[in-house]
Amino acid sequence: MKIAIFGSTGFVGKILINKAIAASYEVKTLARNPEKLEALKDKVEIIKGSVFEPLSVEETIKGTEVVLSTIGPPPGKKCDPLLYEKAIKSIVSNMDKYGIKRYIHIGGVAHKGGKNEDWSFSRQILVAKHLEWEVLKASDLDWTLVRPPRIAN
Repeated sequence: MKIAIFGSTGFVGKILINKAIAASYEVKTLARNPEKLEALKDKVEIIKGSVFEPLSVEETIKGTEVVLSTIGPPPGKKCDPLLYEKAIKSIVSNMDKYGIKRYIHIGGVAHKGGKNEDWSFSRQILVAKHLEWEVLKASDLDWTLVRPPRIAN
Protein backbone atom coordinates (compact mmCIF):
# COMPACT_ATOMS: atom_id res chain seq x y z
CA MET A 1 0.00 0.00 0.00
CA LYS A 2 1.26 3.47 -0.85
CA ILE A 3 0.53 6.21 1.67
CA ALA A 4 1.00 9.98 1.71
CA ILE A 5 2.30 11.60 4.87
CA PHE A 6 2.06 15.33 5.57
CA GLY A 7 4.09 16.71 8.44
CA SER A 8 6.77 14.02 8.35
CA THR A 9 9.60 16.26 9.57
CA GLY A 10 7.93 17.16 12.87
CA PHE A 11 8.06 15.26 16.16
CA VAL A 12 5.02 13.02 15.53
CA GLY A 13 5.59 12.93 11.77
CA LYS A 14 9.04 11.41 12.21
CA ILE A 15 7.53 8.64 14.31
CA LEU A 16 4.82 8.02 11.69
CA ILE A 17 7.19 7.87 8.76
CA ASN A 18 9.54 5.47 10.55
CA LYS A 19 6.66 3.21 11.59
CA ALA A 20 5.30 3.25 8.02
CA ILE A 21 8.70 2.23 6.65
CA ALA A 22 9.02 -0.50 9.29
CA ALA A 23 5.57 -1.80 8.27
CA SER A 24 6.77 -1.98 4.63
CA TYR A 25 4.43 0.72 3.31
CA GLU A 26 5.47 2.70 0.26
CA VAL A 27 5.62 6.31 1.41
CA LYS A 28 5.32 9.65 -0.35
CA THR A 29 5.88 12.70 1.80
CA LEU A 30 5.91 16.45 1.39
CA ALA A 31 8.71 18.45 3.01
CA ARG A 32 9.65 22.11 2.89
CA ASN A 33 13.13 21.02 3.96
CA PRO A 34 13.84 17.61 2.41
CA GLU A 35 17.30 17.63 3.98
CA LYS A 36 15.56 16.85 7.29
CA LEU A 37 14.70 13.46 5.76
CA GLU A 38 18.15 12.85 4.26
CA ALA A 39 18.57 9.55 6.14
CA LEU A 40 15.33 8.26 4.57
CA LYS A 41 15.82 9.47 1.00
CA ASP A 42 16.36 5.92 -0.32
CA LYS A 43 13.28 4.60 1.52
CA VAL A 44 10.60 7.19 0.74
CA GLU A 45 9.57 9.45 -2.11
CA ILE A 46 10.10 13.03 -0.97
CA ILE A 47 8.26 15.90 -2.65
CA LYS A 48 9.84 19.31 -1.99
CA GLY A 49 7.20 21.89 -1.23
CA SER A 50 4.68 23.15 1.27
CA VAL A 51 1.23 22.08 2.40
CA PHE A 52 0.21 25.65 1.52
CA GLU A 53 1.04 25.01 -2.17
CA PRO A 54 -1.87 23.18 -3.86
CA LEU A 55 0.35 21.69 -6.59
CA SER A 56 2.72 20.22 -3.99
CA VAL A 57 -0.23 18.75 -2.10
CA GLU A 58 -1.59 17.21 -5.30
CA GLU A 59 1.78 15.72 -6.25
CA THR A 60 2.07 14.15 -2.80
CA ILE A 61 -1.42 12.63 -2.85
CA LYS A 62 -1.42 11.41 -6.45
CA GLY A 63 -0.86 7.66 -6.66
CA THR A 64 -1.49 6.92 -2.97
CA GLU A 65 -4.30 5.09 -1.17
CA VAL A 66 -4.33 6.68 2.29
CA VAL A 67 -3.35 10.09 3.66
CA LEU A 68 -1.80 10.58 7.10
CA SER A 69 -1.20 14.03 8.50
CA THR A 70 0.31 15.76 11.49
CA ILE A 71 0.14 19.28 10.07
CA GLY A 72 -0.96 22.17 12.20
CA PRO A 73 0.20 25.50 13.53
CA PRO A 74 3.58 25.32 15.24
CA PRO A 75 3.34 25.63 19.03
CA GLY A 76 4.28 28.97 20.48
CA LYS A 77 4.38 30.83 17.16
CA LYS A 78 1.88 33.22 15.62
CA CYS A 79 -0.08 31.74 12.76
CA ASP A 80 -3.18 32.25 10.68
CA PRO A 81 -5.64 29.39 11.32
CA LEU A 82 -7.28 30.16 7.96
CA LEU A 83 -4.09 29.04 6.18
CA TYR A 84 -4.48 25.61 7.78
CA GLU A 85 -8.14 25.51 6.80
CA LYS A 86 -7.09 26.24 3.22
CA ALA A 87 -4.47 23.46 3.43
CA ILE A 88 -6.97 20.85 4.64
CA LYS A 89 -9.40 21.93 1.92
CA SER A 90 -6.63 21.36 -0.63
CA ILE A 91 -5.91 17.91 0.81
CA VAL A 92 -9.62 16.95 0.78
CA SER A 93 -10.09 18.29 -2.75
CA ASN A 94 -7.13 16.30 -4.06
CA MET A 95 -8.22 13.17 -2.23
CA ASP A 96 -11.62 13.52 -3.92
CA LYS A 97 -9.93 14.09 -7.29
CA TYR A 98 -7.95 10.84 -6.99
CA GLY A 99 -10.67 8.78 -5.30
CA ILE A 100 -8.82 8.40 -2.00
CA LYS A 101 -11.19 8.01 0.95
CA ARG A 102 -9.07 7.35 4.08
CA TYR A 103 -7.62 10.28 6.04
CA ILE A 104 -6.01 10.04 9.47
CA HIS A 105 -4.67 13.01 11.41
CA ILE A 106 -2.89 13.11 14.73
CA GLY A 107 -2.13 16.33 16.50
CA GLY A 108 -2.56 17.95 19.86
CA VAL A 109 -3.38 21.50 20.81
CA ALA A 110 -1.15 21.82 23.85
CA HIS A 111 2.40 23.06 23.86
CA LYS A 112 5.07 23.45 26.47
CA GLY A 113 6.19 26.96 27.20
CA GLY A 114 9.75 27.86 28.01
CA LYS A 115 11.96 26.12 30.51
CA ASN A 116 10.06 25.00 33.62
CA GLU A 117 6.73 26.29 32.25
CA ASP A 118 3.53 24.29 32.34
CA TRP A 119 1.72 22.94 29.31
CA SER A 120 -0.74 25.45 27.86
CA PHE A 121 -3.25 25.63 25.04
CA SER A 122 -2.86 27.93 22.05
CA ARG A 123 -6.03 29.65 20.87
CA GLN A 124 -4.71 29.74 17.29
CA ILE A 125 -4.08 26.00 17.32
CA LEU A 126 -7.55 25.37 18.76
CA VAL A 127 -9.15 27.48 16.02
CA ALA A 128 -7.11 25.74 13.28
CA LYS A 129 -8.05 22.28 14.61
CA HIS A 130 -11.74 23.27 14.79
CA LEU A 131 -11.65 24.51 11.18
CA GLU A 132 -10.00 21.24 10.11
CA TRP A 133 -12.79 19.30 11.83
CA GLU A 134 -15.46 21.40 10.08
CA VAL A 135 -13.90 20.74 6.66
CA LEU A 136 -13.69 17.00 7.34
CA LYS A 137 -17.29 16.83 8.64
CA ALA A 138 -18.48 18.34 5.36
CA SER A 139 -16.45 15.87 3.27
CA ASP A 140 -17.22 12.36 2.06
CA LEU A 141 -13.95 11.02 3.45
CA ASP A 142 -13.56 8.19 5.93
CA TRP A 143 -11.60 10.28 8.42
CA THR A 144 -10.16 9.92 11.90
CA LEU A 145 -8.84 12.75 14.06
CA VAL A 146 -6.64 11.77 16.99
CA ARG A 147 -6.39 14.62 19.51
CA PRO A 148 -4.21 13.62 22.47
CA PRO A 149 -4.23 16.21 25.25
CA ARG A 150 -0.48 16.53 24.83
CA ILE A 151 2.28 14.82 22.93
CA ALA A 152 5.58 14.31 24.72
CA ASN A 153 8.50 11.89 24.53
